[in-house]
Amino acid sequence: MLTINQIKNVAIENISFAPNSLVLLKVRETESNGMINTTVNYIEVCELKDTKELTIVQNLLRYCLAEFNVSKGFESDFKETGIRQRRILQPFLNTKVLFRTDSTGKISRALISEIEFNKTAMNIKHNHAIVTAKPENTKAAIFQHSKAILAQCSYLSMIGKEVENIISLCSEDVKITKERKPKSKTTANKETEKAA
Repeated sequence: MLTINQIKNVAIENISFAPNSLVLLKVRETESNGMINTTVNYIEVCELKDTKELTIVQNLLRYCLAEFNVSKGFESDFKETGIRQRRILQPFLNTKVLFRTDSTGKISRALISEIEFNKTAMNIKHNHAIVTAKPENTKAAIFQHSKAILAQCSYLSMIGKEVENIISLCSEDVKITKERKPKSKTTANKETEKAA
């Protein structure tokens, strides 16, 4: 069951989590009377069958989609109240690291992204294919969406490679050849008439 847990002044590596699970963490440090207090908020999302990056993303994406659907349903059911349901998982996606636990419940890194996960397709919107897919296509949509999220994890590297390609293209000796413009039909017709 999804619950937000909070522990104060304990290092992450000393927290006992459920074994083989996906964990979302938020760590906040505050200062009080010259002392630094650490607060760790975490959600143990689900049990993981394996530690492949695609599996980790697919599992989390299923929960994000379920939360999106429930909050959307809540808002439409109680539309007259004007209440908007805040999504709970969303603030936990403001991170570049998704964690998993080992078989003893100790934390270990699972997936590291170059950008925060809330800036990837994990931040589900109304127009995403995963939301608009027919129920029989949901599994395929989650698979494709997860592959896109994994690609977005290396977004900055891809930009860097593209910059290198552009620089390479710009630094090559470019031979400019003057192309002969094809004659227009009217010019070709006039030349034919003169020759006759």
